[in-house]
Amino acid sequence: GKPGAGRAVKLCIVMPGGPGSIDFLPFVKRILKYGLREGWMMVEPVAPKWSTNPNYIVWPSATLPYPPAKFTTEVFLDGILDELPSHLKTPISTSFLLGWSSSGPAIYSFAGHGKHTIAGALIAMSVFDPQSFAGAKHLKIDRFYLLHSPQDFIPMSHPEAAKAALSKLGVPVKLDTYEGGHGWRGPVYDEIRTGFDFLSAKG
Repeated sequence: GKPGAGRAVKLCIVMPGGPGSIDFLPFVKRILKYGLREGWMMVEPVAPKWSTNPNYIVWPSATLPYPPAKFTTEVFLDGILDELPSHLKTPISTSFLLGWSSSGPAIYSFAGHGKHTIAGALIAMSVFDPQSFAGAKHLKIDRFYLLHSPQDFIPMSHPEAAKAALSKLGVPVKLDTYEGGHGWRGPVYDEIRTGFDFLSAKG
């Protein structure tokens, strides 16, 4: 729903998986319509295509650099969070991240290396590199909701390791599973709503 003028909104930055392209916009709009409650706005950054190499890194980060990239995902997200408020009539109360597959590792990396504080992140069907949090005593993301299928080609050991690393740092984290393997399966918008209800909860 459209928030009233001047009433603060919750911001969700959606970083699509796969090639991180604008092709995901219809899905992102459906997430806003069916997956989130009232009072949200969404921004979808489009991953710059730094190379024609089929094995290029879609969302390069401090943890997973890619030499042809002119900037990391951390710099990209921090830039959006710096500039966005001046372009909006409505204030932002809190900011959240949503990513899956190729963008998940960059969100983990942002937690260890970003500048802005993010209230929560939903990461689905992604690999986890413990180096993302290496040396971090305090993460830039306050809560995590992890969604993974036991049938995914990415083993469950990845989200389980992420959950263990986050718990060790004292970050609230919930890991939920779904059936059917890699990709958005089943009642996708209900899954996303459940995740954001957890991330939005205080305490």
